[in-house]
Amino acid sequence: MPTTGSENVGVAFGAVIAAGASTAVGAAIVFFPRLVKLASRRVLASSLGISAGVMTYVSFVEIFQKAQLSFADHLIRDYEDEDKRFGMANLYATLSFFLGILCMVVIDKVVNLISSKHGDGHGHGHQDISESLNNKDKEEKEEVEEVAIAPCYTCNLDPAGDLKEWQEKAEAGGGRNMK
Repeated sequence: MPTTGSENVGVAFGAVIAAGASTAVGAAIVFFPRLVKLASRRVLASSLGISAGVMTYVSFVEIFQKAQLSFADHLIRDYEDEDKRFGMANLYATLSFFLGILCMVVIDKVVNLISSKHGDGHGHGHQDISESLNNKDKEEKEEVEEVAIAPCYTCNLDPAGDLKEWQEKAEAGGGRNMK
């Protein structure tokens, strides 16, 4: 069996086992109702935000380093000084990153304008579904408060406030299933 000649093989193997075990433990939590109840929306949202941020950061750093090295390799004829060459490579990689963000914003705006019927950035109609929900509720109970649902997230001015309002309604409703 060929050897790699590295002293860190055991550490790497241990890290892989630890990652797999932590995934298994995290997935097994759903079998314990007591632990599931401890997971509030704030904890779950924070955990997802942190993990998304870490993954984005790791991906960005890796891609950015590859871009810098690629620019440095292509600038070898133009700049003899290594510090100057890597400085220009860093500048080009940074400008490329922000140019990519600008292209993303422009494409998003163009797609919204093309797909919109009224030029207001919406490519969908606003059917009033709250009317049908209110009629359904009135059939079940005569004294039910009116239900108003925002047609989409982009139409809503305060989605976080609305989420809090829906959570309060769900808690006040005594566990009534709101679809």
